[in-house]
Amino acid sequence: MRKLLIGLFIIVTLLQADDVLFKQGSKSIGINTGTGNLDIGVTKNYYILGVKGDYFVYDNLSVGIGISVWLGNDPTLIEVNVPVTYYFETDWSIYPYLGLFYKYSFYNGDYVDLSYNSIGARAGISYKIRKGYIGVGVVTEYNIDIGENYINPEIFAGIVF
Repeated sequence: MRKLLIGLFIIVTLLQADDVLFKQGSKSIGINTGTGNLDIGVTKNYYILGVKGDYFVYDNLSVGIGISVWLGNDPTLIEVNVPVTYYFETDWSIYPYLGLFYKYSFYNGDYVDLSYNSIGARAGISYKIRKGYIGVGVVTEYNIDIGENYINPEIFAGIVF
C-alpha cells in the first residue's frame, strides 16, 4: 500500500502543472505547421513543418530559434527564424500571445538559388495542457529584400521543462 501511495504521489507530481506555465528560466521545445504560398511567376502552395526551441528570459517572455521547411512543391524553401514572444496570463488555461521575429530564408530547386531577409509579427492564442501547450495564430511577414508582405496561419504545439 505504501509503494502504491508513493507511486501515485510521484505520478501526480510529474503531471501537475505550475501556476505559471512559461516561468523565467524555463525552456520549450515545439513543432509548428502551417500553409503558405510562393509567387515566382506562378503561385505555388506549400505545407510548412518546423521545430523551434525557446528560453524564457522572464516569466512569459521567450527568445528562441527555429527552422522550418516548406514542402509539397518546387523549389523547397528553408527558413531560420529568431522569435521573441510574450504570452499573456489569464485566469484560464488560455494564453494569448504576441511576438516579433527576424527570418532568413533560402530556397533552391529548378530555380536559381535565392535567399532573403524578413521581419514580422505573430499573434494568437495558446492553450495550456499540463506541462505543454498548443496554439493557433496568424503571422504577418515583410520581406525586406523584395518589399512584399505575407499573411499566413500557424499551428504549433510544445512542451515546457
